[in-house]
Amino acid sequence: MNTWLQSYLGKVIDPNNIDYRNVGLEDIAHSLSMKCRFSGHCDTFYSVAEHCVRGSHLVPKEQALAFLLHEVDEVFSPDVPAPIKHLVKVADVPWSEWAYRQERAILKAIGLPNLDVSTPEIKKADRQMLAWEKRDIMGPEPIPWNLEEVPPTDKIMHPWSHAYAEFRWLDCYNTLRYGGLHEPHCETRG
Repeated sequence: MNTWLQSYLGKVIDPNNIDYRNVGLEDIAHSLSMKCRFSGHCDTFYSVAEHCVRGSHLVPKEQALAFLLHEVDEVFSPDVPAPIKHLVKVADVPWSEWAYRQERAILKAIGLPNLDVSTPEIKKADRQMLAWEKRDIMGPEPIPWNLEEVPPTDKIMHPWSHAYAEFRWLDCYNTLRYGGLHEPHCETRG
């Protein structure tokens, strides 16, 4: 049985022990752009990368890069839905601990080992994104979601293709990391 996987860039990745030298920025963007939120239970394909780009505009500018990167633990693993995360273990390690190791290795790989991607502002924006996603890309509500946050009232979400989400994620990363304006125009593109 293989204990490694091949990244988009052709690197060898051991998911249980990520060597930060094998992680590329394009691997991150590509993987997140190919992962569908909600385990695919939405009206149309909607990527984790798009979720990160859109949400990066809901936090203060100094938190935007952290929001863009708050899902990096999913680069070499699945997007496990929140209601079952507490049930999952990897090699007898609780999912939350295993995901945290993934997050730290990937952030180290891109030179941001001390970035906090779970601040209160990021968690609040993540809940606001959930309200926005529920309103615009989920089917009928079988039972109330009981969300306190409200979605942006001036925007309707029209999900992007995975290729556009990958492009926007890389563009936002480079803008936030290396300077320039973090323009909100990518929020409204259909």
